[in-house]
Amino acid sequence: MREKLLRYFTNESPHEERKQVEKLLKESEEARKYISYLESVWMNSGEKKVNWNVDKAWNRFSQTAGIENTFPIGRHTVNKTDPYRRQRNYRYRASSGYSTFFKVAAIIVVLVFTPLLLMWLSGFFNGAIEQEIVERNVTTKKGQYTRITLSDGSRVMLNAESSLGFPERFTGEVREIYLEGEAYFEVVNDADRIFRVYAEGALIEVLGTSFNINARVTEYGQVNVVVSEGTVTLKGKEEKAEQAVTIAKGMMSGWSKEKGASVPVKVNLQSKLAWLRGELNFEGTPLRDVIIQLERRYNIIINVEDESLLSRRLTASFHTEPIDEIIQNVAFTIDVTYRKKEDNLYYLK
Repeated sequence: MREKLLRYFTNESPHEERKQVEKLLKESEEARKYISYLESVWMNSGEKKVNWNVDKAWNRFSQTAGIENTFPIGRHTVNKTDPYRRQRNYRYRASSGYSTFFKVAAIIVVLVFTPLLLMWLSGFFNGAIEQEIVERNVTTKKGQYTRITLSDGSRVMLNAESSLGFPERFTGEVREIYLEGEAYFEVVNDADRIFRVYAEGALIEVLGTSFNINARVTEYGQVNVVVSEGTVTLKGKEEKAEQAVTIAKGMMSGWSKEKGASVPVKVNLQSKLAWLRGELNFEGTPLRDVIIQLERRYNIIINVEDESLLSRRLTASFHTEPIDEIIQNVAFTIDVTYRKKEDNLYYLK
């Protein structure tokens, strides 16, 4: 393949081979890196004009390289005892200008491309690329949210108490990331590279769309996927393709290890994606889950003195109200009392 890349770089590729190389450059970051490096070396080699003494340069190079000290095509040494040699020398004398060109070209090609070839064979470029591809992990705490822009331009809004693992730069034919917690994705369309999200045993695949993943299995018993634009597929990462379900815009599906992916159902996107607007929506939500969400959102602690209260359900929406006002409204709605002991500690009874 390196010969094809060199021919492509010097614009000597046949038509079909050039198409193959262009496809390789599109798919392989390593190949693009190599071509880019060749271009930079070539450009740098022409920054300064040098008066070449071609014969001396060739002699020095041939001695260093350990090859026979003869001229390239276009110039020959003269053997005065051989008239045929003298005649051949006369024939080539008229092309001495071409000879100089070929000498310079040969010196440049060998001096520049031989080290590059050795570096390629030794895995230098592979090592450089592997060092540059760094795996990142972004984690949020209670009360924290963050926006992440991936190398392909896709954007992720990471909810509180969540974690996202991803490479600094996508390579190959698949874009893969790993999620714990909850996040909203706006994936840039790329027909040549599928986008995969692994979340608590589930696998979500898309080409380009917008969707939300809530992978808090300990709270909801399953991974929930809500699609706001386009379509996605959902299945277990170890399951076969035919076990996947397709989720369209405005629909939600859940996946669990025990039941697999559920049939998608229509949902209220405004309610399911309320957290993106800084809102909280509870629809018949048990107090146990309400407390979890309030603690995560506002980085507070809520203690309940009577555990029987945890099954009481709340239907309410909160927008930009202060946490003290929210706690007061929750207590009034489910008919409990509360007291605030410290700035971030509340008691319900």
